[in-house]
Amino acid sequence: MKKFTIIYWVVAVAFSGLMIFQASNFLFNSEEVTKLIAGLGYGALLIKPLTIAKILGVVAVISRVSPKLREWAYVGFFFDFGMATYSHILAGDGMFMMPLLALALLLALIYTETKAYARGSESAG
Repeated sequence: MKKFTIIYWVVAVAFSGLMIFQASNFLFNSEEVTKLIAGLGYGALLIKPLTIAKILGVVAVISRVSPKLREWAYVGFFFDFGMATYSHILAGDGMFMMPLLALALLLALIYTETKAYARGSESAG
C-alpha cells in the first residue's frame, strides 16, 4: 500500500496547489473574477466565501487531523466543482475545463486516499 500513499500525496499536493492558485486568483484579480462570476449569473458576494472555503478545505485535506472534517471538505469541493462546471457550460463561455480538471483531481484524491489508508495499513498522517 506504500505505492498508493505516495500517489495520494502527489495528488494531494497537486490538488492543493490548484486550490491555492484559484483562491489567490480570487483574491488578487478581483475585477476579472467579479466579471467572470457576474457572467455566470452570480453576485460578487460569492467570491470571498468561496475563497475562504477553498483555503480551509485545503487545510482540512492536507492536515489529515479529522477524517470527518476532510470528508466534509471533499463534499464541499465536489459541489463547488460540479456547480462551476455546470455554470460554465450553461453560460457557454467554454471555461468548463478547469473545474472539470479539479473534479477529476478530487476523485483521484479520494480514490488514492481510500487505497492508501484502507484497513489501517498506513498511519493516518
